[in-house]
Parts: sequence; C-alpha cells; structure tokens
Amino acid sequence: MDPKLRRIATGSCLTLMMIVIVAAIHGEGPDFVPNGALFPNPGGTSRTFSTTGAVDLTGPFFQSLGTNGRTCGSCHQPGDGMSVSAANGLKELETENAWLKKLLAESLLENEVARETLRKKW
Repeated sequence: MDPKLRRIATGSCLTLMMIVIVAAIHGEGPDFVPNGALFPNPGGTSRTFSTTGAVDLTGPFFQSLGTNGRTCGSCHQPGDGMSVSAANGLKELETENAWLKKLLAESLLENEVARETLRKKW
C-alpha cells in the first residue's frame, strides 16, 4: 500500500475512534459527529462544524432517498470538505473491479475444468 494512502487510512481510523470516544464522553450517540472532529485529507486535515454543536447523521442528507441504497453522505465525505472527491470514488471502483475480475477468472476456470471433465470418457 502507498505510504501516503496508509497514513490517510490510519488517520481515518484514529479519527473514527476519537469520534466514538468523544461522543461517548459527551453523551451523544453514534448518530452525531461532534464539532471539531478531525478528518485527514490529501491537503492535511479538516474539522467538522455545525451551529447545533454536532453534525446530525440522521438527517435527510444521510438517509437513503432513492432505490440504490446510497445517501448523499456516500459520496460527500467529511475528509473532502463534504464535496465530492473523484479520487475516493475511483479507488472504490478499482477495488471492486479487481474483485470482480478475480471472480470472473475463477468462474471461467471452473467452467473449463467442468467442460474438460465432461469431455473425458470414463
């Protein structure tokens, strides 16, 4: 894994753990991200801020409003300043594509083995 990507992933995990701890201390459930929560991004870090004191993760922005199960929050990530980052979506697509290619190769191999087995006369 790329060292920069590893640092971002590690920072994201630490941030998530910090959010859970801060939320537990302040009595907020996992449905809120407290003000000042840090999110690493390629340019450094960003922080959350809401005039209500926390970002409400139960609002319409974070609810599935369509038929595909995705929410606005699926693409608009805090680490990207709630804007859409093509890099994040591209990485997810590359990972899914690699997984699908592996499944296809395994399936084709299994089919070929089955065909060869059927061709043989026992």
